[in-house]
Amino acid sequence: MSSAAEHARLQGNDAFKDNNLPLALAHYSTAIQRDPSVSTYFLNRSLVHLKLDHLSEAARDASTALDLDGGVNPKALFRRALARKAQGNLDGARQDFELAKQQGAGDAVDRELADLLKVLQGDPNATRPQPAKPPSPSPSADRLRAALSPKPPPTPPPPRAPPAEADGFLRAVSTRRITPPVPTPAPSTTPIPAPAPVPAPSATSLEQHLLLTQPHDPSRLALLRALDPDPNALAAFMGDSLTPDLLGAILAELAPRFPFSSEGGEKEQAQERDTDWVVPLLRGLSRCRRFDSTVLFLDERERDVVRRVLGEAEKGLERTRNAWGL
Repeated sequence: MSSAAEHARLQGNDAFKDNNLPLALAHYSTAIQRDPSVSTYFLNRSLVHLKLDHLSEAARDASTALDLDGGVNPKALFRRALARKAQGNLDGARQDFELAKQQGAGDAVDRELADLLKVLQGDPNATRPQPAKPPSPSPSADRLRAALSPKPPPTPPPPRAPPAEADGFLRAVSTRRITPPVPTPAPSTTPIPAPAPVPAPSATSLEQHLLLTQPHDPSRLALLRALDPDPNALAAFMGDSLTPDLLGAILAELAPRFPFSSEGGEKEQAQERDTDWVVPLLRGLSRCRRFDSTVLFLDERERDVVRRVLGEAEKGLERTRNAWGL
């Protein structure tokens, strides 16, 4: 547990107490980035995701916390059960509630489990899960940084002119200046310094943007397409910042571009999908530091995205070979 990660967690706790959920989410994400081996950071962020109705993210963070603790974490099971229940996965929620109870969870689990069993048994008096609400919007990383910036002091209003005497007569108002006009200063010969260069985006800012914007926002895909796919350049850009959350968010943006049909087979599309930038990006990510450990956290759906991308690329190569008669 690093001191920097723990400091970010404490800042997240303070923001959570103030009900500033987007800020708490950002601080907990920073703690995870700095030390992804601590289950508490994922557990805390899972709770924030639940509050914001980010159900898939809440279940994922709870699962990661559970994996880090070797499958023994009643709080993680309870929060994943709540997320699954809200998603309509009642059987999965029941399994988590029962396992949390076996691991010594408190009365809240007993109440939730008893009510869920009534729902599964068709009891008309049971409290049924409400339909999932739309996720609460989160500010972009730029707006978050702007909110944290010190505010300039307010500009005082100009002094008001004294009211005219109320003597019952209309008074003519002179338009002549009371003070002579201020002369326009001569142009300065001092060269104006060039503006400071805007810092290039970092892997940290990329992760914050992907975590704090809505899925499939056009800006997310634009950022990924702008990454330099050269393995050396991408490895330098990522440094030690490639985390399971960042890699999962990248793959989540690619998933809708390479869909499967509802029957489980690959959906055929009339036009060939663009893999010219995706395959080099995947190749570059695989050369980044910490990739070998980060990829272990991917679930099967995320791995399927990579399979589909590479499958499309192989089909494109095969079509090119056939066109050349090779």
